[in-house]
Amino acid sequence: MNSVYKLDNPLRGDIQGLRALAVIAVIVFHINKNWLPGGYIGVDVFFVISGFIISSIILRKKQNGIFSFQDFYIGRIRRIVPAYLFFIATVSLCVSVLFTSSDFEFYKKSLISALCFVSNSYFANFGDYFAPSAYELPLSHT
Repeated sequence: MNSVYKLDNPLRGDIQGLRALAVIAVIVFHINKNWLPGGYIGVDVFFVISGFIISSIILRKKQNGIFSFQDFYIGRIRRIVPAYLFFIATVSLCVSVLFTSSDFEFYKKSLISALCFVSNSYFANFGDYFAPSAYELPLSHT
């Protein structure tokens, strides 16, 4: 891997600790929302931390004269897309076994939107009375 993609900073325990707390809060919220009613705030905390880390990397590279948008986006694609595709493949395998054919039709449409990275727009239109419930939409967090 090119040094442009590597983090030049040592691992920061404070940031890792905040990330862990954010993830734990979300997990506890999903297990039982009454245990930690505001646990979903962990998602916001995680995104703020990610923004801080990415902004720090960009600023440091700009100061060193080695930043390029192309390298930045290639690095993001290399980091995110493999895990994303693994997640989608795993969910698709489970759904193919567990869902009925009519449920699978909804899933297939959400799969296409997730693969095109437009699932937010797709799921935003699910305010209909006859729309599936959130637990029936396994890709709704994509």
